[in-house]
Amino acid sequence: MSFSYAAEKFGSARLVLMLPHPLGVDQSIATAFFECRQGLDFFDRSLLDDSSSKWVVQLDQLMSTDGLEDPRQEGLFLIKARKLSIDDQFQLSNVVDELQSWFSRRRD
Repeated sequence: MSFSYAAEKFGSARLVLMLPHPLGVDQSIATAFFECRQGLDFFDRSLLDDSSSKWVVQLDQLMSTDGLEDPRQEGLFLIKARKLSIDDQFQLSNVVDELQSWFSRRRD
């Protein structure tokens, strides 16, 4: 997948993390997770440099749904979003912003 597509998805993620959150902060974070996942799913991670690789690792850790259950079928990203601390939310915003900028500078 191209740098442009990843930049577009991370741009969308960055926008939903901005105020206001009409459906609530948790839903905004879950939507940002979805956009980030789409931006990275088909991206060749061997194209990442040291900085961007570290940001992607941080993002993967923040988005990890390992061990979570979804008995009400709300969506694992929403459940994960509810578990983030304020520090995690701050880190997520920064990582998404850094990656969006990084991908944008390398657009095809």
